[in-house]
Amino acid sequence: MMEPGAGNPTINILLTTSTFPRWAGDAELPFVFELASHISSQNGFKALVLAPHSPGAKTYETVENVEIYRYRYFIERWQGLAYDGGILPKLKKNPLLYFQVPSFIVVQWFWSVRLIRKHNVRIVHANWIIPQGLLAVLLKKMYGIKCIVTGLGGDVFALRGSFLNKLKRYITSSADIVTVVSNEMGNVLKQWSPESRVEVIPMGIIKEMFGTSSPDSRDKNAPQTRRPIILFVGRLAEKKGIRYLFEALPQIIRKFPKATLMIVGGGVLRNELEALARKLDIDTNVVFHGPASRSDLPSIYANADVFVLPSVIASDGDSEGLPNVLCEAMFSSLPVIASNVAGVPDVIEHERTGLLVQQKNSGEIAQSILRLLEDPELRERLGRNARDFAEKNLTWDVIGRRYMTLYEELMKA
Repeated sequence: MMEPGAGNPTINILLTTSTFPRWAGDAELPFVFELASHISSQNGFKALVLAPHSPGAKTYETVENVEIYRYRYFIERWQGLAYDGGILPKLKKNPLLYFQVPSFIVVQWFWSVRLIRKHNVRIVHANWIIPQGLLAVLLKKMYGIKCIVTGLGGDVFALRGSFLNKLKRYITSSADIVTVVSNEMGNVLKQWSPESRVEVIPMGIIKEMFGTSSPDSRDKNAPQTRRPIILFVGRLAEKKGIRYLFEALPQIIRKFPKATLMIVGGGVLRNELEALARKLDIDTNVVFHGPASRSDLPSIYANADVFVLPSVIASDGDSEGLPNVLCEAMFSSLPVIASNVAGVPDVIEHERTGLLVQQKNSGEIAQSILRLLEDPELRERLGRNARDFAEKNLTWDVIGRRYMTLYEELMKA
C-alpha cells in the first residue's frame, strides 16, 4: 500500500469505518467521507480514513485533502464481508462469511496502529460500535489519544446477547464521547451506560446536491393521466420493510394502473423480492433499478412523485438509525411516507414534513400513497415543509459545526 507523507497538520483525526465510498460517486455510507471532508476543510485539522478494501477500489488515495487507506482483509476475489448489502444481513444470509471476521478485525487493528504512529493521530473517531468502537477504545488506552464512537443503527439495535451487551456497555462507557443519529438510539445508550456522554447528531447532507435537478417533462400535478412514480431508495434488507410496500401496491394499481414502484438499491433480498413481486402479480409495475451512484440520485429523486420508506424492526431486533435517504428525499422536496420507527419521527412530523404510518401496515401505506397521488396541494406542502426543515437542521454547515465543537472540546480536555 502506498503511503505518501502526511505533512504536519495541527490535529490529525482518524476515522474508522466498515463501509465507505469505494470510488467517485459510490453511495456507500457517504456520511463518513463528507464528515472527513468537512474536517479537512477546517484550519488546523486533517482527516484520515481507514476502511476495508473492495475489488476495483484504490488502496490509497487523497480526495479533497482527505487521506483514504483501504485495507485488504482476505483473498481479494473472496472479500465479501463489507459493502453491497451490509455486514449483518450478509452474515445472516451466508454464515461462511464469519470466517472473514477475525482477519477483518486483526488487519484493521494493524493499520490503525500504523496510521496512529505515522501521523501522530490525536483523535480516533470510530463509526459503528462493533468492531470499530472496540478497537478505538483499546487504542485510546494504549496511546492515550481521545476517542469518539458513533452508533449508526444496527450496531445499537441488532447486536444482542449477554456477551455483546456487556461489550457494548464497555465500549460506550470507555469512549470519551458517544454520538448517535437519533433520539431513540440515544435513549438506548443512556440505559446501557448512564455515565456515558451521549450526543444525538444526525447525518449531514450536502444540500447543493439535492433539489437542484430538474424533473423531466411529466406534469407533476396530474399523476392520473400518466405514470406516477413511487420511489424507494435503500438496501434490500429486512429492516427496510419493502415487502409491506409491495403488498400495498395492488391497491394502488387498482386506482392508478400505470403506477410504477422504483426500487433503487441492492442487497441480499433481491431474489426474494423479485419472487414476491411475481407472486403478487405486480412485477410489471415494479422496476429494480439496482444501486445508483451519488451523481444519479438527485435526478432519481427529482423525477419521483412520492418517496416511501416502510422501515420495520427486524426479527433480530435490527432497526434504522436515521436513514440518509430519508433526509435526501426531504432535501429534494419530495413528499415522504415513512414508518413511525427508530429515528424517523426525529425529522418527520406527521402531516407537516411527511406522513407517518405504523410499521408492517400495508393498508395504511397504500392509503397514504393514494392520498398523496390524488392531492397535488398536499404533495407540494409536505415537500416544501420537508425541505425547509432539512435546510435548518441537516446541512453540513449545522452538522459539521457540531462535530468540530466536540473535537475542539476533546483537545482542550
